[in-house]
Amino acid sequence: MFNNLVNRHDLSDFLRMAMRLTLPRNLFTLDAKARVRNAWHNHTLQESASSEAAAEMLSARFNRLISGNPQVSRFTHAAQAYLADRRAVGISLGSGSGEHELSWFATGGFARIDGYDLSPSRVEIANAKAREAGVGDGVRFVCGDILNLSANPATYDVVILESSLHHFSPLERVVELMKTILKPGGLVFMCEFVGPTRFQWTDRQLEIVNGILGVLPEKYRVLPGGDVWRRVFRPSLARMYLSDPSEAVESARILPLMEANFRVLERRNAGGAILYHLFPRLIENFRDDDPEARDWMQFCIDIEDRFIDRTEEVDYWYVFGVYQMPSDDHTRPSQT
Repeated sequence: MFNNLVNRHDLSDFLRMAMRLTLPRNLFTLDAKARVRNAWHNHTLQESASSEAAAEMLSARFNRLISGNPQVSRFTHAAQAYLADRRAVGISLGSGSGEHELSWFATGGFARIDGYDLSPSRVEIANAKAREAGVGDGVRFVCGDILNLSANPATYDVVILESSLHHFSPLERVVELMKTILKPGGLVFMCEFVGPTRFQWTDRQLEIVNGILGVLPEKYRVLPGGDVWRRVFRPSLARMYLSDPSEAVESARILPLMEANFRVLERRNAGGAILYHLFPRLIENFRDDDPEARDWMQFCIDIEDRFIDRTEEVDYWYVFGVYQMPSDDHTRPSQT
C-alpha cells in the first residue's frame, strides 16, 4: 500500500516482535545516523558459525564468477592483475570489522591500508584483528563519517569498497571524494551490492526465490529463531528506514555513476540475486553430516546460474569491479 511505504507483511512482523518484546530498542527515537551505528553494532554481535562445506561451495562459486578460478579469490586476482609491480597505499571506505582489508593487505600488493567506518564497535574489532594478524602499521582503522572525511588530494593509489558504497548517500559526494583522494591513474576495487534500491526486489526475483522455498525440504528452511521460512516478501520502505536508513539507499545508481566517472577496467556479475536471499540466513541447516545437503545446495546454485545473465528480470546483487581514475583529468566533475 502507498507504493510500498508500508505493507501488511511488515506490520505483521512488527506486531509479532512487539508481542515477543523483541522490537529493537529506541527504534523510533534514534536519529538516522544513530540508527545506522546501532544497526551495525548489532550486526557485529549477531555473527555466527555456519556449515563449512556449504560455505565453501558458495565461496568457490563466488571466486569463479570473479576470477574464473574457484580457488582464486578476488583479492589475489586483483592484486596480481593490477598491483604486481608496486606496493600501493590504499583507503577503505566503510571498512567494517576489517576482514576484507586484512585480506587485501595479505596479497602483498599494499604498503598500507587506512580503513574508515562509522561504527565505533566495528572499528575496535577491526583494530584488534589487525593487532592479532601482526600487520603493524600496515593496516589501521579509524572511526569517521565518510561523507565528512578530510583527506589530502591525490593521496591514495587504491580506494577499496567492500559492501559499503550502497550505504552512502548522496553518492555524488562519495564519488567526488574518491576522485579527490586518488592519484591520477589510481584504482577503485569494488565488491558491492548494486541491486534494487531499498531492497525493492523485482517480481521475478521473488517468484524464483519463493519457488525454491516451495520445494526445499522443511529442515533446510528453519530460520535462526526457529520459525520455518515459507515466503520472501518485498520489504516496506518504512521498515527499511526504521531498521537501517543507510541500507541500499541508492544502490541501483552505483553502476551507472561509477561508469560515468571512471574508466571500467573490469566488471563481473558476482551473483547473489537469487542465492543471497537464502544464504547465509539458512546456511547452518546445510550441515556437513547431512548427506543430502550438498545436493540441495547445488540445486540452489544451479537455479541462479540459469538466471545470472538475465539481469533485466532478476537484477543484480554483487558486482566486482575495477575502475581507474583518468590520469589526464583529475578534477573533472561528477556525471549522473
